[in-house]
Amino acid sequence: MVASATRELGELLASLSYSAMPPEAIAMAKRCILDFLGAALMGSRSEAGRIVADLLAGAGGAGEATIFGHTQRVPALSAALVNGTTGHALEIDDYYVVGYPLGHLATVTVPAAFALIEHSGHGGGQALIEAVIVGYEAAVRVSDAVGPYHYGHGWHATGTIGSFGAAAAAGKVLGLDGEQMANCLGLAGTQAAGLIASFSSYGKPLHAGKAAHAGVLSALLTERGYKGTTTLLEARSGFAQVTSDHLRPEHLLRPVDGDWAVLKNSFKLYFTACFDVADAILTARRVHGLRAEDVEEVRFGSIADFVKNQVGLDPRTVTAAKTSTQYVAAVALLDGAVGIDQFTEERLLDPAVRALMRRVTIERDAEVERLVRDGHYSVRLTVTTKAGRRLEVFLPDTRGHYRNPVSLDELQVKFGDLASRVIGRDRAEQVIGLVGALEEEPTLSRLADLLRPAADTSSS
Repeated sequence: MVASATRELGELLASLSYSAMPPEAIAMAKRCILDFLGAALMGSRSEAGRIVADLLAGAGGAGEATIFGHTQRVPALSAALVNGTTGHALEIDDYYVVGYPLGHLATVTVPAAFALIEHSGHGGGQALIEAVIVGYEAAVRVSDAVGPYHYGHGWHATGTIGSFGAAAAAGKVLGLDGEQMANCLGLAGTQAAGLIASFSSYGKPLHAGKAAHAGVLSALLTERGYKGTTTLLEARSGFAQVTSDHLRPEHLLRPVDGDWAVLKNSFKLYFTACFDVADAILTARRVHGLRAEDVEEVRFGSIADFVKNQVGLDPRTVTAAKTSTQYVAAVALLDGAVGIDQFTEERLLDPAVRALMRRVTIERDAEVERLVRDGHYSVRLTVTTKAGRRLEVFLPDTRGHYRNPVSLDELQVKFGDLASRVIGRDRAEQVIGLVGALEEEPTLSRLADLLRPAADTSSS
């Protein structure tokens, strides 16, 4: 055991700088930022997003930072909480699965760094890119160090491990040194929370918002001399001991050596946590001509932890439907799409959807589990038709996973489709261009202005 793992991680994170980051990592960070901004803008119009924004905007305080999709400016802590929540509210934000699920990292790192850059008045696009890359690095290292037990035992890593990523991003913006960064990680880790049992509720996006908030709070407190535990990861009754089976410090402290964590980030094309389910069904429709009326039984093969952590077996809310294998499979079969229009109260109560859901099951698949351990994102779909045919679709890597990536053009189209509903097509196009050359922006003021609609339509 490394006696000072948290301190050494703090030193490593503090030492990372934009000048040493390769062009491919910078390009990927800009994709993560753009993708998150689209998710947050659209999420600002969700019920969960509106409630949180109304509460925090109504609480008042200094106008330090932007609430994306609104005209109000609020304290940096409030902006991080709101934007982190809205970024995850519609389940269209990025994800990180390499060996086992980690979670959604743009929605914890970008809001934290963005709010603090606006708050401080110093730094611009380059500072945001640098902070996001460092935040991903921190979260992935902590995730690898605590291992798959963390997710398997019911922790939502976006909220728990995401707090470390947000803290590292926020600490980077404030220029914390190694000892301070360790302190910041310690403060964030003791706030880390999020349970998979909340997946069927608004608690799930709140995990992301609270992680971003914890990161900003930890960095600001550290800057002012507030003392946290600089051995939090490895301490007796510390993060690893409480939330995992043991700590693997070699993962915390491995050399970067060009293997930047952000390069293995992945992106969604569907409005659901069950994007592998959506991809498999839509593939079956395209390849085999499968239609809902043909289906007798649908079985999905996945990893044991996904099977164990199913919480959407009988969804009664649109939020719960986004985490339901049964619901996503049913609407994908019926509609040939898994977009925002598939997640409405009316669709949720549709008798045809409910009848088809009863034909869908999910089970452990040993081959899928082996591939996922090796860094893939796999799923097996087996369909028995009413005519007795057996159809199979096996996806070694779900579309959007870094091993089967979407293109920049696809991400830009996705962003435009989401953002234009909130800020208009012209502003959305300007954001795409600005983020494409983000490192050239001396401040974030132009980007922040574009992310606010010309007139506040939040209640429309």
